[in-house]
Amino acid sequence: MRFVKHLFLMQTVLLCGAMQQALASGCTPSSTRHTLMNAFAGTIKVSGSVEKYQEIARFNFQQDAPVPYIATCTDDATIYAYAGQGSPTTSGAISIGNIDGQPAYTLPNSFAGGLYHYAYVLIDDLTGRPYGEKTNPTELKVNDGDNQDSKMRPRSATVILYANIDNPSKEVYLSNITLGGLLPDPLGASYGAGVTYMFKSGQIAPVTASCTLENAHNLSIHLPGAPVSALPEIGSTHEKGKDELRIKCTGEMKASITLNLDNDQVTSDESGDDTVVKNQKENDRDGAKGIGFVVSTDDGKRLVNRSGVFLKELGDGTSYVPIYAEYYRYGHEVSAGKVEAIANFVVEFK
Repeated sequence: MRFVKHLFLMQTVLLCGAMQQALASGCTPSSTRHTLMNAFAGTIKVSGSVEKYQEIARFNFQQDAPVPYIATCTDDATIYAYAGQGSPTTSGAISIGNIDGQPAYTLPNSFAGGLYHYAYVLIDDLTGRPYGEKTNPTELKVNDGDNQDSKMRPRSATVILYANIDNPSKEVYLSNITLGGLLPDPLGASYGAGVTYMFKSGQIAPVTASCTLENAHNLSIHLPGAPVSALPEIGSTHEKGKDELRIKCTGEMKASITLNLDNDQVTSDESGDDTVVKNQKENDRDGAKGIGFVVSTDDGKRLVNRSGVFLKELGDGTSYVPIYAEYYRYGHEVSAGKVEAIANFVVEFK
């Protein structure tokens, strides 16, 4: 009988230990124990010049199944929110410090070239507080907001995606990527209960290179005065002036340039190409007659109206591309005076 009594006492001790664990966490799991909150991203197209830590998208989560609650908790019990992986989130996410004042983590599957290209932040919608690290989770109250019956329920949250490098180029498939969890204890060891937040679907499209012409509206080329005798015949050119296009690109691109003028604003050169920009002052009393301009690239190719001309191969960063203009005689009769024109052009990047 003593032996049997001894066994009974041992069982009692073990049962007490389990009850103390439940009370320490403040929550006792329901029969459901665990549920998912899913985000549906679709295709995230990232374009243009993207800077490190620039926000690229944000999503809310939807409950995977109608689960009323995960656990029954004591009044004002603490539950724990942190970024991580697994289901429930058994592995912590990789912290990169703060973005916009919130703890941020590398996005799984975004590693390429020795760097994680994307990062994310998880925010609890009820309190606006961010999810913490695995070793330092954010403590939330089970009855935050309108939840006043002390039951641990799936909570709405927001994931914010950021670029973790300038101009990220890694293509990332988001399906089934786990982002974080909400658990009844800081170690996630109690009963396997909790809520897992994950992407159900989606894709981040790679950033394609793009270019921006930064000084399109203030390009001006001034030529010094010249005698009419410097242009003795049709097709003669004289005096070359220069300005620069300032172009910023996010990768390698090829640029072409096209004059974009009405037919009455241009005339053909000696080769028959519409490259000569007529003098807008020609019909004014003080305007020169029969003299206009030709505009050319750094390798001497003239810009042609409504026909693209190769400009330059461009790399990542800012490039300064020279553009030249010079006087051109297109009239049989010429006279001295002012020569002025506005040459609209289109720069195309491929």
